[in-house]
Amino acid sequence: MDTILHTVSDNEPSVSRRQIVLSREFMRKLLAIAAFFLILIGCKEDNSVQPVSSGPFQYTAYDTIGTPIVSGWMTIDIQDSTHVTGEWHFNKVNNPHHIGPHTGKGNLIGGFNNGQMYINLNPNYIDNNVILNGEFPTTTYSGTWIWSSFSGISNRANFQAVR
Repeated sequence: MDTILHTVSDNEPSVSRRQIVLSREFMRKLLAIAAFFLILIGCKEDNSVQPVSSGPFQYTAYDTIGTPIVSGWMTIDIQDSTHVTGEWHFNKVNNPHHIGPHTGKGNLIGGFNNGQMYINLNPNYIDNNVILNGEFPTTTYSGTWIWSSFSGISNRANFQAVR
């Protein structure tokens, strides 16, 4: 790579076109190196996950004051940290409102991020999803359900799924 040693005279612009091009190349290389290290950090052992066999979980979702609003069962099959699959069968409880596509049945997909398991109950939807995000130490998966719609987060509260 060429080193720029350039003396600026009074009638020259202070930044040459070559300096700008080299600055852009430097920034691209810097971004590539930063991306590499971020990926490396993301692949640390904390994110490694042992496969877990599929099994039924009793699921309950709550509203913001703790009243059950959805119940049913789901299976969770953890293949590795990026491949979580299964199915769900949920029904309304206590006639809730504004829960999104959180009832019925369907297939789920998910993975792990920073030690938290996330599950998308509606992987075939683009802008109308219920996402589960929480801790999964052994036999209990608990955390927050989020209804994400076209307008953003439309509702959220807690859930628990117990084997």
